[in-house]
Amino acid sequence: MKTRKYNIKIAQGSSYSRTIYIVYYLQGVKTPVNLSAYTAQAEIRLQPSDTNVEAEIACVIDAVNGTITISLTNTQTLALTNNHYFWDLFITSSTDRIQVMYGEVFVNPEITETIGG
Repeated sequence: MKTRKYNIKIAQGSSYSRTIYIVYYLQGVKTPVNLSAYTAQAEIRLQPSDTNVEAEIACVIDAVNGTITISLTNTQTLALTNNHYFWDLFITSSTDRIQVMYGEVFVNPEITETIGG
């Protein structure tokens, strides 16, 4: 499985969700990877080498269709006060740990505040 670079752009204070398709090609035919033996974990850090996790990204696996939906709540994105971070996504089974995606996270700062908040 090839690791892909994917940069995330987030509006601070807004929820974020993206579905990632894990597929392989066999003789030109795209086939979903069965993820039933895997769990997924994704994190955002200020620098790749930092030990502090800025946000845990929720991961929901659809094993049969080979998808992982990653998401952050509006509260989580509001707490991202810098405009640049790094992230990655791993899938893990009893025998493998595979980095599926990695990249940078760009946060557009919130300007409009909640009315009555």
